[in-house]
Amino acid sequence: MDVVNKQQITIDLRRNSIVPYPHFTQYDTNTLEFIIKDNGIGADLSNVTNITVNYKRPDGQVVTRLLTAAGNVIEYTLGTDEMSVPGTAEISLQFLYNDNRLSTRRMKLYVGDSLGPSFEGGQGMPLLQELFVEIADLTSATNDAANYALQKAAEADQAKETALEAADLAKTNPLMPVANFAAIATTYPTPIHGDETQTLDDGKVYRYLNGSWEYIRELTPGPVAALTQQLVQMDEQKASKEEVANALDGSPKDVFATLAALQTAFPTGSQGVYLVTANGHIYSWDGTSWADRGLYQAQGIADKSVGYKQTDFIEMEKTNLFNPQNVTDGVRLDTAGNNFADATFATSEYVAVKAGVPIKIGGFGAVLGRICLYDTNKTFTTMPFGGGTVVVTLDITPAVDGFIRVPVRKDTMHSAIIVESSNYKGFKPFRYVVNPYIETEVKRDSVDKTKLKLKAVAPENTSFVRAGVNMYSVLNATPDVFLTHTNGVETALVNYRTSEYIFVKANLPYIISAARKFVYYDLEHVYVSGVDGSQSAPYTFTPTADGYIRFSYLTTAANGTNVMMVQGNTLPATYEPHVYHFDDLKLTPTQINEVITAIETGVPSDYDVKVVKAGESYVLYSPFGASGEIQINTVRNGSKNGTFNFANTRVGADEFHLNGDDITPVRTNTGTVGANHGRTSISEITMAAHGKTSVDIGSTWTDGTTTFTLLKINGNILTFGCPYTVVDGIVNAPKVNPVANLTHVSGATSTTAVNITTQTASPQLYPSVNNITVEYILDGKKIVVDGTYYGKELVVKEKYDIMDYKAIIDYAQANIGQSYAAGNIAPEITISNTFTYSKGLDCSTSNSLYTHKKASLGRCGFLQAGVLSLAGHTVKRHVPGVLPKSGIDFSTEVDLTSYNTSLLFSVSDYKNPSIPPNHYVDWLYDANGNKKYGFAMGYIVDKTSSKNAARLANSPYTWDMRNTKKSYPIVLEGIILEAGSYLNFAGFRNYVSPDVVGAATLITTVRDKKDTYVYVDYLQTVVGENKPMPDDIGKAVSFLQGENFTLLNDTSDTEGVLFTMTGAGYGIVKLK
Repeated sequence: MDVVNKQQITIDLRRNSIVPYPHFTQYDTNTLEFIIKDNGIGADLSNVTNITVNYKRPDGQVVTRLLTAAGNVIEYTLGTDEMSVPGTAEISLQFLYNDNRLSTRRMKLYVGDSLGPSFEGGQGMPLLQELFVEIADLTSATNDAANYALQKAAEADQAKETALEAADLAKTNPLMPVANFAAIATTYPTPIHGDETQTLDDGKVYRYLNGSWEYIRELTPGPVAALTQQLVQMDEQKASKEEVANALDGSPKDVFATLAALQTAFPTGSQGVYLVTANGHIYSWDGTSWADRGLYQAQGIADKSVGYKQTDFIEMEKTNLFNPQNVTDGVRLDTAGNNFADATFATSEYVAVKAGVPIKIGGFGAVLGRICLYDTNKTFTTMPFGGGTVVVTLDITPAVDGFIRVPVRKDTMHSAIIVESSNYKGFKPFRYVVNPYIETEVKRDSVDKTKLKLKAVAPENTSFVRAGVNMYSVLNATPDVFLTHTNGVETALVNYRTSEYIFVKANLPYIISAARKFVYYDLEHVYVSGVDGSQSAPYTFTPTADGYIRFSYLTTAANGTNVMMVQGNTLPATYEPHVYHFDDLKLTPTQINEVITAIETGVPSDYDVKVVKAGESYVLYSPFGASGEIQINTVRNGSKNGTFNFANTRVGADEFHLNGDDITPVRTNTGTVGANHGRTSISEITMAAHGKTSVDIGSTWTDGTTTFTLLKINGNILTFGCPYTVVDGIVNAPKVNPVANLTHVSGATSTTAVNITTQTASPQLYPSVNNITVEYILDGKKIVVDGTYYGKELVVKEKYDIMDYKAIIDYAQANIGQSYAAGNIAPEITISNTFTYSKGLDCSTSNSLYTHKKASLGRCGFLQAGVLSLAGHTVKRHVPGVLPKSGIDFSTEVDLTSYNTSLLFSVSDYKNPSIPPNHYVDWLYDANGNKKYGFAMGYIVDKTSSKNAARLANSPYTWDMRNTKKSYPIVLEGIILEAGSYLNFAGFRNYVSPDVVGAATLITTVRDKKDTYVYVDYLQTVVGENKPMPDDIGKAVSFLQGENFTLLNDTSDTEGVLFTMTGAGYGIVKLK
């Protein structure tokens, strides 16, 4: 029998086509066969140079693979990376020929969770399917009512699936049905692209496409209509057979604009049901009046007929209303708000706006065309912006309710933003979010009438927790942020703190001890009003409607500490923090003693991570080894760009790891940038008495050959940006040193020539990043106030934008006298880094990049580390899985005392050509040869773009051992990413104690949010050794890769992970 699950999809590149919705089972051998047609006939793909498939998993991770065609047929076999996350996925194909690209629309497929072992290459009937078949057989003997209920449940599930798909894409705008085709034009005289309606006389559905109403499909009355008619039957129990037949027809007999119109037409009733378009409900005569029978709906839910507005569980996130997937391509707007052709632009859909509510548009690199406002009937009213050719950020306040449309140059579309000013949080991509009370992915044990999801119940939902009097939580406030009272927009300002949204009830008095700025919002968090306070005295207020408030206060003021907000007219005599009270809490004697000890010493008895915050310094502590405590010093804005940074690591008095350059930049074609690195496409000249001031910034200068732009002035040091070019959408800006004194070209006030005698050898531009956010979150709570905190898990989350070099130069030249650093420069790449610390300060890492523009990337690793060092100790390094190179064998332990070689490892250097080196360990040995402190770093090998196959595909090299003894693992090199690309990498940085590893070279545990991994390295034979895993008893254990390693158990028990090593080797196992 054929053990491959192959499903076929036919795609016509020139016609609208309906494609199936494939369902696969996780880890089966699943293949999609695409048949490509061009206007109804087989497509000629012979001139296509590359075919790629983009597979977007349910967790948002995108997997890209190259495919080949046989004639007009393309086969795509799903790999383990694609199937590692079950649920609904998206796929699309891209065809490349020279500089031309053609993409298919996004298609959906579903990967069901496997109930059997995870392997590739086997199918048969999945166990879940067998269970369904067995249940179907058992229920076939039930009565008609049970069968009917099962049928309706299945239909409801299908309807939900269709709704989720349609809501995600939001490609159409469903309208109420009309009586017949002629009525479409009169009912909807000004349709827009994507409008869709049904004609009730024949059940046909029409969609407005390319300027005309086109027939899409024909529907018959479905389950909702049928259920409605059953209600009619229940109300009309004495109905005749003819009346029942009419009722069961399900289609409205006629359509009326309002209920009043229906009542006028049939004051004494009529047979059948009638549709009222004012509310979309159907009505039937109950004997005395017209009864509302609920919403009318045709069979099932038509594909793409439900937008997010028609659901109660999906909504558009308010931080960006510009949807790049729902634009009109190839047009911008004329001065009357009409479309006209321009292949370089795309224009947004109609975005709803409110009178008097400010909105922010553009920014972040988006080049805008004419912006037009329309009334609620989508009739043009005004043109607040006439378009341009440079990046702009606009603030517009509509005079009336209505809509706005924004044309954006297509090469900048991924950086565009439309947002109400009160919701502005910097650049956020457009996305839909699911109601937090909806569980979008059902997990094991999560649906049970006796269970609740973790953290699903808030304190106010319980009967045993009572809130304290102080409504303001300093832990949930935002530091260094100041509210603008006239619009509610946040602005960065040191020494201020701004509260979270605090719910208030109408007609109740409240008082705040310190409020410099006060803003009131409605229940949708929309700005209503604000007050510019003085903070010299408590602020009192009584809201006239339910809503939310936020306030800002100066933390250095006399009343800037111990801030309180209470319901009432007076503040308590003594300060009380924001707390919850457990009035009926009962503790055992042991628990009481633990609480007393914690209160007296200030130290909990069972903490895993301690954080001490003092200003921008965050020091991390954790128990380490038999009796020690490890300490990592970090600084929230400690890098040269003002991003997160490590400082050093120590145990007691032993400072053994200077890791201030372990944060990782990316390498682009314009240089290494991010973390501690700045743009290198600059020239830095030192000249006394140069006469230049800030008013000269942005001016241009020449050495007779090259034109330079003045970017910074720091005393006697002048920083000039080199010129750029754009080739195939990629910015190139090689570093150029002036060869003659610089003379003025334009823009400067002081035009004195610049003497180039003293030039800095390798200058870097700081800052080269902006929009930096760094958060320290301990057990789900942000740490924002100086103090000592204890918990189980610390997450350090960092995000920043690497500024586009072209945008820096363009801004400087267009804004003479203004610093680019304050110019909201558009991003080229967004970097996100997450460090998750647990006991022993074991650290799992997640690093990602998002490209706003087409980008060419050089050698990148997203992990790097300096060597360990401690007086009187020797450091040795071990890298499993590699062959000797240049006489150095890292698969043993290499003494680094005299190491001074730079080695790049490629496929010829691997013991197994399909397994690149993925981790290493450094050990400090004392004078007696005993291990003292260890450090291990590497990648998770079976997921994200850091897995083995991805690294081999994306880079010719996978590890760089530098002559400085610094270690650089590599995940990619020499690739070009289109705008909107996303990559993610998973790894770890663990310090290792000899008490844990014993005779091993390495035994360490790596945990992410889903799985647990154990890395084991030995340089000798061991038999029946084990790694205890008390937190993972009962989990399945599987072998991922290794050398001379044998896994002895498939389930973690009291022994944990049990294994044998026959000679020097290593093993990586996974617990799930």
